Amino acid sequence: MIEPKAIPLDGNMNLYPNPSTGQIQLDYELPGLFESGTLDLCDINGKVIRSVQIEEHKNSLTLNLSDFPSGKYLFILRDQGGNQVSEKLVKL
Repeated sequence: MIEPKAIPLDGNMNLYPNPSTGQIQLDYELPGLFESGTLDLCDINGKVIRSVQIEEHKNSLTLNLSDFPSGKYLFILRDQGGNQVSEKLVKL
């Protein structure tokens, strides 16, 4: 009997360095069953400052935040089905 392969429905992401003074590395796995999604960078009030289209097969992204003011930011990774994971970052 062949057993079905388990398919994870939750994704994850890792931002580093955190806190950061500029350039950050983002390693990710998309949530859900989709192969592409969107990464939204939001300020502390939830306003989307930057949005980036991503693809699952890449699994990492480098972002330069040196032009962003110091503060707390929220990164939200969404797949095409609306599943999401989020991570906070402090910009010094």
